[in-house]
This record gives sequence, structure tokens and C-alpha cells, in this order.
Amino acid sequence: MMGRLAPWLACVVVMVAGLARLRFDTDILGLLPADLPEAMALRLQQRHFPAGRDLLITVTGTNAAKVEAAARRVAGAIVANTGLAASARWRPPEMDSESAGENVAWLWMQAPPEAFRRLTEGLGAARVGTTLAEARDVLATSLDPLELARVGNDPLGLTRVPGADGMLAGAMGGGGIFGSADGLMRVVQVAPPEAGMSHQRAAAWIEAVRKVSESAISGTGEGDGSRLGFTGGPAFLAEIGTGMEGDLRSSVGATVFLIGLLFWWAHRSWRPVGLLMLALMVTLALTLGLGGMVMGRLNVVSVGFADRKSTRLNSS
Repeated sequence: MMGRLAPWLACVVVMVAGLARLRFDTDILGLLPADLPEAMALRLQQRHFPAGRDLLITVTGTNAAKVEAAARRVAGAIVANTGLAASARWRPPEMDSESAGENVAWLWMQAPPEAFRRLTEGLGAARVGTTLAEARDVLATSLDPLELARVGNDPLGLTRVPGADGMLAGAMGGGGIFGSADGLMRVVQVAPPEAGMSHQRAAAWIEAVRKVSESAISGTGEGDGSRLGFTGGPAFLAEIGTGMEGDLRSSVGATVFLIGLLFWWAHRSWRPVGLLMLALMVTLALTLGLGGMVMGRLNVVSVGFADRKSTRLNSS
């Protein structure tokens, strides 16, 4: 008796142990060879540089001032919700009031000595009056909104650091890495509260961030005409994972239904149909168990392609 049950018990043990060990990977890089140098570099970049794991919220509109205000309100609302995100930035960190002066001073320390000498001469008692008069003339005659914003906030030119003009000007005037040059698009960089989220957790977290962001700009003049978009690592993870999960459910469900319908039509009895469904489920569970025992981790993209191929074979 035990001799006949031994193969079945072995199958059950393999199935349970394999399913307990099985993990589904939603990372596209998991499809690449593990020893490929380019793939190894991308994995290291995603693991050690948090920007690849951050959610990017784009705020677009037709009014630069309203887009900037909406981005500021979105970041503030996300930070105000305790536990929703580790951080949320709508402008470069060097423009924060707590560290702006230190960052600008550090940039001047890296500047060429000749440039630093010109700065000190312009701030001397003999030249400071002329420097302020030139700034006043710029404010009276210039038509460049970026230049007006910069000179109005920095008439002495302390932020005109050689080699860093583009970064500081973009940060002050609406361009740079956190926004477009015309100010009609802003980016809010949101760090997730935890690393290594599953695609279900990522999808739920993005939905919570979406609700907070939309409520932050709805009902206010600052958010009129502004539109929100979501991209970045968590968005890709949620979209790929949920998409593959939905495809698997629909294809497997359709295959089981069609096969069951054909067998019922041929036999006109529910008993063979039930036995067939049971055999299919046991086969699927045993296959996943073996995959978990041998590989431990399966990529959802590979599983999706395998499922689509098997569906086409069954339908043919």
C-alpha cells in the first residue's frame, strides 16, 4: 500500500516545497543573463542608486506659475501623510533654505581662482554699488523671465557659479532636472516608504499617492488645468506585474472554460470534466512546484510568454 502511495506523496512534497520556495520576479533585467556585464551594471545601479526606485509624478499645465504651485502642493501633501513616502521633492535639494547657502559656497570653492577673485572684487566696497546698479538696470530692461527671477532674488550674483549656471538657473527659474525650460512641466520625485515592494504593494501604494496628489490640487486655483502623470520604477513594476497577472488569469480561465465545455459537449457528463479540471490544476501546481524547486524565482514575463504559447497549442 505504501509502495503505491510513495510516488504520490513524493509529488505532494515536491509541489508544496516548490510552491513555498517559488517567487515571481517582475524585473525585466531578470530576463538577461546574470553574467552579462551590462546587466550586472544596471542591477547595481538600481540597487544602490535610489533614483531608479523612486516614483516620478509629472505635473503639466498651461500656466507655469500654477504648475509650480501644484507641484509644491503635491509634494507637501505627500510628505504630510505620515508613512506614505520616505521623501518627496519638487525642486533640487540645493535650493532648500536649510542648505542652499552651504551648497552655493561649496560650488564656489570648486570654482577656478580667477572666477572667485572676480566675485570678491565685485563685492568690495568700491564695486558693490556698481554691481547693484547693473542688477537694477537688468530688472528695468530685461524681458527674460528667467533672468528677472534670478536677478531679483540674487542681485549680487552669488549663484552665478562658473560651470553650475545651468543647474542653479534651472532650479531657480523652472527648468533643470525637475522641470522644463518653459515651466509648463514639473516633476515630483517620491521615494517609496520601503524597498523591494511587490507589484501588488506597488500598485496599492501608487493608487494611494494618486489620491493624495489629486486631492492636493483639486478645488484650488493652483491646480486649475494641471494634469498628473506617473512613471518611474514603481510604476513600471506595478504595470508589468498587474498586466501579466491579468493576462495569466484571463488566458488560464479561458483555456479551462473552453476545454471543460468541449469535454462536456463530447461526454455529456460532469464527472470527466471534473476529473480533467482536477488533473489540469494538479499538473499546473506540480509544474510550478518543480520550477520553484529548480529555479526558485520565475520572471513573470517568461511565465506570460509560456502561458500564451500553451494557450495557442491547446486552442489548435
